[in-house]
Parts: sequence; structure tokens; C-alpha cells
Amino acid sequence: MNWFWLDRPDGTYVQVGLGLGPDAPDGHYSLEHRDGATERHVRVFVTDLDVVAAAFRAFASGDETWRSAHTWTEV
Repeated sequence: MNWFWLDRPDGTYVQVGLGLGPDAPDGHYSLEHRDGATERHVRVFVTDLDVVAAAFRAFASGDETWRSAHTWTEV
């Protein structure tokens, strides 16, 4: 399993993993976000790499609107 992530010094990050390793269905990306504390770690499974790329670009630019584009579940 390979994970790729972007993080900030405050412990906030976005990360993505592919496949069965992160409990994602085969062929799905596990897009995860943690907003500091471990109890604020959520994820969504997506199949479109463009969705993942858009989330990473928005996170990197400080645009937090991408978070409301998904229905997240706690990890």
C-alpha cells in the first residue's frame, strides 16, 4: 500500500491510498483528511483520480471548500 499526503505544521493533512489496504474497495481511492486531532480523521472512497487531484490542489492552496463536496465517515 502506498500513501501520498500533504500536511501542515498544525497536524492537518490530506492523504490518499489505493486499493484494499485502507479498507477501500478494489479500484477505489481512500481519500482521507485529518483536521489536527486523531479523533478528527475522516475518509471517503472515490474512483476518480481527478477528484483526488482536485482535493490535493485545493488543500495546498488553502481552499477548504473541497471538504464539503464529500460525505465523510470517521476512520
